[in-house]
Amino acid sequence: MASDESKPSHLDRLDVLRGIAIFAVFAYHFFGTSYGMDHLPWRGLWIDWSAAPDRLFLCLFPVMFGWVGVALFFVLSGFCIHWSFLRRATFSTSGFYRARFWRIYPPYLIALVASTLLVRLDLSSGAGLFQFGTHLLLVHNFSAETFYGINPAFWSLAAECQFYLAYPLFLWLRARLGFGRAMLSALVLATAVRVGLVLWTSGDVTSSLVLSSSPAVLWFDWLLGAYLAERLHDGRSAALPAARPTVIGLSGLFLFASCFKPISFLTFTIASLLSTYLVDRCLRSRRALSWWDRMWMPLGLISYSFYLWHQPLIGRVVKVLHLIGLPETKGWVFAVGFPVTFFVIGGFSALLYLTIERGAILIKNRRTALQLVPSSPVVAGSPQEGV
Repeated sequence: MASDESKPSHLDRLDVLRGIAIFAVFAYHFFGTSYGMDHLPWRGLWIDWSAAPDRLFLCLFPVMFGWVGVALFFVLSGFCIHWSFLRRATFSTSGFYRARFWRIYPPYLIALVASTLLVRLDLSSGAGLFQFGTHLLLVHNFSAETFYGINPAFWSLAAECQFYLAYPLFLWLRARLGFGRAMLSALVLATAVRVGLVLWTSGDVTSSLVLSSSPAVLWFDWLLGAYLAERLHDGRSAALPAARPTVIGLSGLFLFASCFKPISFLTFTIASLLSTYLVDRCLRSRRALSWWDRMWMPLGLISYSFYLWHQPLIGRVVKVLHLIGLPETKGWVFAVGFPVTFFVIGGFSALLYLTIERGAILIKNRRTALQLVPSSPVVAGSPQEGV
């Protein structure tokens, strides 16, 4: 594969999308922390609107779709990883894993230790050691007992790292079967697991969190970003045909699936398809970045640290605000607590980005430079290519 170093290694528009994605995830988790619930239960086949605790909950109901930010992160990650591969003349598996380790693991390890202390996990017990050990190895998403264990947001980090482990295998399939068939194999795998899950749970897919959120199911969603990178690199047309009708149809299906239990397991992939369209449209845009776009970029830069730390800090920041006089009413919590908590966590994340994240990247770059092997690429080495 020919090298294509003329193409930009980092696109500012991606930071715009990362900023929007992390803000959506933050809003979703703030909403859930404030109400003690982040979704409405099912009543039969449909969502139970009567279970809403108050009218404000219903007014803020769209915020519960903020989890779509995770799907957007997956698509962005798949795009960045494959885009970096397409721009390099060679691919080194060890170099790829080394770059991913220094980009992901040091900030994660520090957040893991801090989160363990915050939840006061008893490491003297076998259960506590198992909980910590599975998180340390990033395999906690394989068990219902550890999936949301220490820090609920960490489940997607485990899945992300498992995507990295599988990526060289995808490249092997791509080289032998072609990109289209390699993508098809991922889709067949995801479909087979979902069909098996439907049969196994008698249609109640939501009862099996581990399988419905497993890397085998979400692998196709992550590869949608790689699909987009492939098309952009080859100068091909937009990723989704007849974009506007397709997006309208997908949006309608997403809303329907969110309210109708039998097909609710499709919502994540539909969100990933919509995210693919959004990323595609953003990267193909020829207009200059507006002030609105640039407003999101700093948040996009620190999005990885923000993601690692936001969930355990939301409740604690709000608790401090209550201690210094913030009323307990939900209106005050959202009007005052939401922006204050957002900026407190944002400032803390910026500090961590400048120290921990960039420090780990500098170590990785120095180790790579010392090797002095011209054919060894540094895959996805940009500090902005986070989760």
